[in-house]
Amino acid sequence: MTKRTTEQQRARELQRTAREQGTHFSYHEALNWVRATAEAQAENPGLIAVAVPHDHCVMLFPADEDPESIRRAVTPTPAAEVELANELLQRRNALMDNHSKTEIMTLILRRWRVSRADLARCTKQELANDLVQSEDGRER
Repeated sequence: MTKRTTEQQRARELQRTAREQGTHFSYHEALNWVRATAEAQAENPGLIAVAVPHDHCVMLFPADEDPESIRRAVTPTPAAEVELANELLQRRNALMDNHSKTEIMTLILRRWRVSRADLARCTKQELANDLVQSEDGRER
C-alpha cells in the first residue's frame, strides 16, 4: 500500500471517529491532522503520537502507555459531564461566598462523624468541595 493510500485511509477513519465524538471537519482537514500526527511521530520516535482534533493538538504518550489510558485521555468529555462539573463548581462557589469556613465545618459536622481538628486542617475550598460532592452523591 502506498503512503498516499495509507494517509487517505487514516484521514477517512479520523473523520469518522471525530464525527462520532461530535467534531465535524472535511476530508482535507482530517488529512492535515494525519500528516501532523505523522510528523510528530517522526520527530519523537520513542513516543506514540495521537491526533486530538477536538482539543486542537497532537498528544504524545510513552510507548509503554496503557492503551486504555490513551483512549481516555483523547476521548472528549461528554457535554452532560461538563455541565454537571460546571454546576458543582457554581454550587461550591456559592457555598464559599455565602458561608464562612466555620459555618461550612458546622454543616459537615452535622452530617458526618469527623473530628473538628481534621476539618480545621482543610482549606475552605476543600471543605466546600467535600460538602457539594456528598450532596451530589445523595441526589443521584
